[in-house]
Amino acid sequence: MGNTTLSLKENKEVAWIEVNGRFNFQIEEEFNGLFELISNKKGVTFDFNDCEYIDSSGIRMLVRLAKARASNSERIKVINCNNIVKDVFSIANLSILLDVC
Repeated sequence: MGNTTLSLKENKEVAWIEVNGRFNFQIEEEFNGLFELISNKKGVTFDFNDCEYIDSSGIRMLVRLAKARASNSERIKVINCNNIVKDVFSIANLSILLDVC
């Protein structure tokens, strides 16, 4: 298990966050810092291409962000998930809050 990182790319309207490694409790502090940086963006996309795994802490972080953005009818996009992560999203019924591609 290597280091997990969140890499932020942004412009005035959109934030793109690449998740590398395991999306779990170990990145919560880093995620909370990003939460503040992306709060004013119209669009937020998480690229899970290099995400190996997500646990309940990772789900909680995404749900918290999705709920914060729901008041403006702005949904979070999650793209490039592997089958394990897609299964977790499906079991947790996260399509209610997130656009999972």
